[in-house]
Amino acid sequence: MMFYFTRLLLLLSGGLGLGIACQPKSPVVSSPVIFADPLVLALAQTNILADRYVGRNPQEHAQFARFRQLLEKYPPTQIQALTQHPNPVVRAYAFWGLAKQQSQNLDEIILQMARDTTQIRTLVGCLADSSRVIDFALRLSTTDDIDPEARKISPKTQALLQQKGP
Repeated sequence: MMFYFTRLLLLLSGGLGLGIACQPKSPVVSSPVIFADPLVLALAQTNILADRYVGRNPQEHAQFARFRQLLEKYPPTQIQALTQHPNPVVRAYAFWGLAKQQSQNLDEIILQMARDTTQIRTLVGCLADSSRVIDFALRLSTTDDIDPEARKISPKTQALLQQKGP
């Protein structure tokens, strides 16, 4: 009888969110706070991924300034939550932010993003273009073209992504 009571207690407590669980909870929780942040909303509304400097303009692009402010405001766990945001530009900026912050989870995150073929508009240097989210993430994390200081993914992860294909 005690066995069944204990089992029932474990089932109920897990279902009620009392913190008793057999598996650890994910450290990344989609936070409505960060999703509703005015910086995130502005990134999504502008809907362009812009580099720091675009064209010959010596001033920081407003979209990149929002991205930079977001990285200053939130820890990596919150930035990682943005990789699940409904807007593809926000997802791409979130990945870039994690690469800039030298996230140890970058390989795992890019594998989760492998099927994100949503098109985004990009402004990098003097080039206006469109790219799939995964292609932007791969270029960022395998070359120095976009951000030489961004963390790069491992050769093993690169090989896995090549096997998966688009």
